[in-house]
Amino acid sequence: MNEDKKTLERMLEGSLSWEQLKPIIGDQKDPNRFDKVMEILQDKVEWKEQIILPLHEHLYVVSKHKERIVKCDCGYEFGDYKINWKTKCRVRVRDTIEAIEESRDSLTVEQFRSLQGAGGKISVQSLSSTGCGGETPIDRQTV
Repeated sequence: MNEDKKTLERMLEGSLSWEQLKPIIGDQKDPNRFDKVMEILQDKVEWKEQIILPLHEHLYVVSKHKERIVKCDCGYEFGDYKINWKTKCRVRVRDTIEAIEESRDSLTVEQFRSLQGAGGKISVQSLSSTGCGGETPIDRQTV
């Protein structure tokens, strides 16, 4: 299948319906898909360094001055790609229903209340970029 750039862009944004996504997943892969995705990602960032590999939702391994570093959408640089970028993030723990509701976690209010009612405590942890504060959910713990 030969996906057009606009369709791939919508796929990356998560705005394709299942009917639109299923053929992309199930059919023969477009041999140029990776290059098209890289072009889409490069167009979305404001900095000039070449993206070598998407690492996470808003993180990339990029080439800068002949070195490879981890860089965020916002431009914050986490340093050498071989060093764990997570050590340079802030960790945010949410353990109240209000705090969890403001996060992008898929935990529903009903699930939270159900766990609370069963005597359980729950927290959602996320990493946030030092540069923009953009968050990446990393863990959900129930005690």
